[in-house]
Amino acid sequence: MNITKPVCQFRILVIEDQEKWYESMEESLRDILGSESARYHWDLAAHATAAKEKVATNHYHFISIDQNMSERPGEQVFPSAGRSLWERFAKTQRFSFRIVYTAYGEPALGADAVRTGKAECWEKSMTGRTHPERAIYSADGWAERIKEILDREYIGYALGQGGKFLPPGMARVARRMAGSCRVGEKPDFQVPPEKESGYLKDCLVLWESALHLAWAQAMALTQKQYADTGMIVTNSETLTNRETDLGRLLPEIAKQGWLGAWGKTIGSGDPETFEGAGNRFLVLASHPLRQLRDRISDTFTFDSLQEEVQSSRDPLLALLDALAFWADNPLLIHVGPVKKEQDRWAAEALRGGEQPVEQMEFDASAPIETVHIPENNVFILWQGPGKEPTLVNLSPFVTVETDESTQRPVLWLISHHRDGIWYRRSLRDGTVHPWKGIAEKERKSLEAAWG
Repeated sequence: MNITKPVCQFRILVIEDQEKWYESMEESLRDILGSESARYHWDLAAHATAAKEKVATNHYHFISIDQNMSERPGEQVFPSAGRSLWERFAKTQRFSFRIVYTAYGEPALGADAVRTGKAECWEKSMTGRTHPERAIYSADGWAERIKEILDREYIGYALGQGGKFLPPGMARVARRMAGSCRVGEKPDFQVPPEKESGYLKDCLVLWESALHLAWAQAMALTQKQYADTGMIVTNSETLTNRETDLGRLLPEIAKQGWLGAWGKTIGSGDPETFEGAGNRFLVLASHPLRQLRDRISDTFTFDSLQEEVQSSRDPLLALLDALAFWADNPLLIHVGPVKKEQDRWAAEALRGGEQPVEQMEFDASAPIETVHIPENNVFILWQGPGKEPTLVNLSPFVTVETDESTQRPVLWLISHHRDGIWYRRSLRDGTVHPWKGIAEKERKSLEAAWG
């Protein structure tokens, strides 16, 4: 079997306001990562506002934050500016490995970042020596540790985050995969031999769930109140047809300005024609993982499983990029307006951790009927064509029901229709069932989408 060359690029954001420090840090990045420019890319933000602008348009795997900085160029430097960033990114960049790298920071703030799991705290070495046991790093040590984290630890870290913040069902699979990852003595990402088969199967389950959810989300975005593409889809739930539909739908959604922040995790395509929108997910993740599924249907030797784990690494990284969108932008249920406040909404966010439902409030416009929103409707907070926050109703393509035995929410994705019956796929276990009790309004919406 041929092991493919790396295709997924790690993106690093360095937030540093001191020019001399950054020059030293960039020199170290060039020395340690520069020979693999296709594999690693880094950006600089010299103040907090620039950092926020960077993450608004780019998905980063690693973010290094100086604690002491200004909010804008020329303004006074405060530790609170750095703290505001890691507080913010802990909620909006959940798959990004975050560190505070500072020389004269406030220890209490750094300790709080570590205690709450929002960032690791590293101290800049004043002697040029690195002491990893004390989290003290020179510029070279800092760059070397970044490389080590991305190469060996990032997949396990991101899967662990997915286990907390992805939608229920997908989160359970991510947690199981995270439990199979380990950091050993070798410089590469590793999975113990006894867990390789289960790990690969879970990888495919996670990919299929992401593909079906992406397709359902794209279907919702093509409706009249949003992108209004007028496109119809294939009445088939085969994975190749799902990929084909997405390859057609996503560029059209992008042309109408409705791809939003989704584009930075799945690929926004050509900036003028939008050709190739979604290809980071479709080409770098979905296609090779579908090929992996075809291969593992055969009988494998022990050695070939080890090879497959390594060859699946880059497609999995691209898949994790796509999954990061739903960790940062949760699916919402029980959405309703906050009384007496225009465009102020309350909702429950579906998470996959110990607390599957999280209460939240937010501001957003919403081209929906607010008098009565059905209980089974699922929403997502989106970025409309004018960059304004907008509520998008994913129903009837994505719906929710409460499991009677566990009293926990179960997400359902529309699948196909046959002989006048509509079918849905459970995001919990992937099984497909007839949609009993479908409302007439939901049926008409689906019939229009299928042409």
